[in-house]
Amino acid sequence: MEIQRHTLIETFGDSIGRQKAERMVADAAERAGVPDRRTLSREEAMAVADCLAELDEAGTVARVSASTVKTQITTGNIQT
Repeated sequence: MEIQRHTLIETFGDSIGRQKAERMVADAAERAGVPDRRTLSREEAMAVADCLAELDEAGTVARVSASTVKTQITTGNIQT
């Protein structure tokens, strides 16, 4: 399954706002070593979600949102 990067941003941004989500997804992708592409593999999206929760700027809401995104990816309930 492939996931559009913008879908990851929108899903994460529902909780923390789009601008912050864009910045945090970019930071997490860089930290996870995921290339800056429009489409991510399931494994790449999971790696980004893992790193989202570990970012210094991630507060409680961001950590919970990252966990929710991971669950959606795992269960296939995220738009692709």
